[in-house]
Amino acid sequence: MTSDSRIIPYSCFKDKFCFPVLFLEFFRVTSAIRSATRSLKLTSPGEKIIENVLLKLNSSNKPSQAAYKILITKKCTRPEKSQEKWIRDCELVDVENLDWESIYLLPRICTLSTKLSNFQFKFLHRRIATNTFLFKINFLESNLCCFCQTAQETLVHLFWSVQQFFISVDLIQASRILTLCQFLGLKGEKSALLFNHCLLLHRFYIYSCKYKNV
Repeated sequence: MTSDSRIIPYSCFKDKFCFPVLFLEFFRVTSAIRSATRSLKLTSPGEKIIENVLLKLNSSNKPSQAAYKILITKKCTRPEKSQEKWIRDCELVDVENLDWESIYLLPRICTLSTKLSNFQFKFLHRRIATNTFLFKINFLESNLCCFCQTAQETLVHLFWSVQQFFISVDLIQASRILTLCQFLGLKGEKSALLFNHCLLLHRFYIYSCKYKNV
């Protein structure tokens, strides 16, 4: 880059650094710099990128991962609506102790299965289509639970209150006192990975049974 924080032309770059680089590679790197400048909303690209970004990348053992985190923090939004609905549905009072970052990261730690991780991601963001939602969009004629056929099917009812799965829940409770938040994966306990893996398998089993009409 020039002294006034502008990207030098390709011909000048080759003459100055004598570096064997193809034009497409040069264009790819310079485009990434311009894109990062726009994403990070920098007014003076050269100075601020060096100070705020390059220093972090140089000090990181995984620069690609660090660059991804820098860019994603400028675009990601907190899923406040889904969090508020979980707090409401679970009737949580001690909301301040909820570590949402640990809750979202727990599935990636307690299992290597991408299928289970993707399921829990959808579950935490409330993207599991219950009969209540399908009835609301006129896809189903009833909002009753597909298992008990007596109560309205919500996420809490489907994954916690269904009588058909109480036996397996009781087996889990026999070895440990289980709360609603723990069973739904809303505690983020990294110290009990095997326990959380079993609970994740149980939730996925219920999900599979629902869509297989078991």
